[in-house]
Amino acid sequence: MFKNTISNLGRIRQVAEVLIRYGFEDVVTNTALRRLVPKSRRKSWQEGEYPVFETTRWQRIRMVIEELGPTFIKLAQALSNRADLLPQPLIDEFEKLQSNVPPFLVAQARRIIEQELGQPLEEVFLEFEEETLGSASIGQVHRARLMTGEEVVVKVQRPDVQEKVRTDLSLLRELVSLTAPFLRKQGLANPQDIVDAFERSMTKELDYTSEARSMEQFRKLYESYDTFYIPKPYREISTSKILVIEYVSGCKITDKAQLLGWELSPEKVAETGMDIYLTQIFEFGAFHADPHPGNVLVQPDGTIVLIDFGMVGRLTKQQKYAFAGCSLVWPGKTPAAWP
Repeated sequence: MFKNTISNLGRIRQVAEVLIRYGFEDVVTNTALRRLVPKSRRKSWQEGEYPVFETTRWQRIRMVIEELGPTFIKLAQALSNRADLLPQPLIDEFEKLQSNVPPFLVAQARRIIEQELGQPLEEVFLEFEEETLGSASIGQVHRARLMTGEEVVVKVQRPDVQEKVRTDLSLLRELVSLTAPFLRKQGLANPQDIVDAFERSMTKELDYTSEARSMEQFRKLYESYDTFYIPKPYREISTSKILVIEYVSGCKITDKAQLLGWELSPEKVAETGMDIYLTQIFEFGAFHADPHPGNVLVQPDGTIVLIDFGMVGRLTKQQKYAFAGCSLVWPGKTPAAWP
């Protein structure tokens, strides 16, 4: 572990200084991180130009996450759905990271697409919008039109994101080790288990070919459903770093005003969404594992559309019964006696 700490020393120091700059000196001074910040570079809460105390502690946590980059943003996005673990003010801030991540330059996106496909962008797309349709921690999305006329979106990974994520995953392990006593006092009993699960998920998400396969599998599972739709991936013009997907419009599932404007019942939409999700878990044993509002769209006819299949979970038969046991009581039967 000492060897890993040395290799990550520069990045760990950067993390510590970002924490201090945004008013989280206690996280540094009360953990082993304090040994990694040279005295000449230490700052007090009163120094520096940024007025951190004009914001709340929850806002400053979100600012720290944004500055630390894609790995930390992705972790915060996942935690934004965990009202059982985090206070609501922090969840409110993390929800801002679901679709408000700053994009990278379109020139870089074009260069990545052309390098991956081995041909000029104009030979693949009849139209390509330079303004991003959305930007996330791992990549960003541009609307386009294929030479055959189909409307698509092109998902492009951020430059050098794979190397940055791998470095930061190693760093997260070090940070958890250095701050474990502090985290336990804050009520987080198993931070290392969270990092382990997150690392497995992120490793898969860095490969867009895995996401394309997941989309195709879900399309087959739900091909008979008229209330649920998964966009079609174009695997023949996709790679591990770019993913071309059918364009599908809709509003966020949390956009109540738009749902009512389409004369849809938010309650009915919620019921449909719950039916779809429970079907994923208990019938198919395969589920979309990142269902934050930015990834769940509703169309004017009430059809629910799931996008971004970078995080997909799978359950064994035994695990499905275990989930059922959390909410069901079978009179006269123990779990061992279930069918």
